[in-house]
Amino acid sequence: MRIRQAIRLHNPPSLVTPGLARLLLRRLGRIEVVCNGHAWWPWPSHGAVLALDRFDADGRGPELRVGELVLVQAEGRQVELVRVLDPARGPGGRIEVAEDAVPGSRRRILAGEILARSGPRPRLERLKARCFPLSSRLAGLGALVRETREAVSAELGAESVLAKYDAQAADYGRMFQDPPSGVKRFLETALEKGGRLLVAGCGTGPDVAALAGMGFEVAGLDASIEMLRHARARPSLQTARLVASDIRWPGLASRRFSWIYMTPDVLNFIPRRSERIRALRALRELVVPGGGLLLGSRSFSGVRERMRCLLNYLVRRSCRRFVEWGDWYTTYVTADGRIQHSFIHIFSQRALRSEIEAAGWSGVRRTGDHVEAFNT
Repeated sequence: MRIRQAIRLHNPPSLVTPGLARLLLRRLGRIEVVCNGHAWWPWPSHGAVLALDRFDADGRGPELRVGELVLVQAEGRQVELVRVLDPARGPGGRIEVAEDAVPGSRRRILAGEILARSGPRPRLERLKARCFPLSSRLAGLGALVRETREAVSAELGAESVLAKYDAQAADYGRMFQDPPSGVKRFLETALEKGGRLLVAGCGTGPDVAALAGMGFEVAGLDASIEMLRHARARPSLQTARLVASDIRWPGLASRRFSWIYMTPDVLNFIPRRSERIRALRALRELVVPGGGLLLGSRSFSGVRERMRCLLNYLVRRSCRRFVEWGDWYTTYVTADGRIQHSFIHIFSQRALRSEIEAAGWSGVRRTGDHVEAFNT
């Protein structure tokens, strides 16, 4: 997933939530925020400081203007900065807004959803708002180029993935509770009660807990110490076998499993084809003859995603950096509101099958959203 923006306080640095914004605006009337990301064009630029004034939804303050930036509540505990396209309150008293660099972001919001405003903007920004969505398509292309350059300069590798999940560990268990229903149905059919199952990429342990509750003997493997610390805090996993290890070197030589469930995207997080094959081969050595692997992975979902990977490939090659076709990145927000990049490799169906078979697995076939293979 690509996060387009994150708003944090200028001083002290912290991620802005709707509750925090309301509290400070009620007390101070104005806040200074740092705009992280490339959701706006040409201003505010990534890292720019912006002063925002409290917005009075009852109409006591100045009217909103075309091109003005407003801080609104987004999903969950997030806020976002959007531009006013049409301040006239249409049906239901709604105001039309959008993100500069996202053509499909045009929507109408209630005045009560606006927390703060930037004030009247220069003529160029008013013109840009009136030219939406054409201006947005140009802004989106520019944002993609800038984001790709940032990801290239960061030299993303497996350590970027570890940093991401260490940072998200505290909230991860609340975001993901159970394995997909299709995974549970598949394993119920493929594995007898009491059968040994390894969850590779177990995170904070929701999959281990759920599958153990189905009667399997389950062990978990993850490279993130922080993730496993939260997993071990679960009452249902006090006696579970949870191992901190990279899946390329699992550290479970004395154990053999009937099946391995590799959670979604775990294989995608490993840079270089040779290293992904190493990981798949190491996991095959943990499976009894006739046992299998159920793997969730990210594959290309359309032309747009392929074009992004092509851009990344060309930029990295021009910088003389190592790159493979399909290398890309995701983004996440840190606790203090910074946007960070994390490596991911996106497969074609053919490339994924090739890597699984190169590791010695056989009978590779797609099962719903996952891929299954066997150790024969």
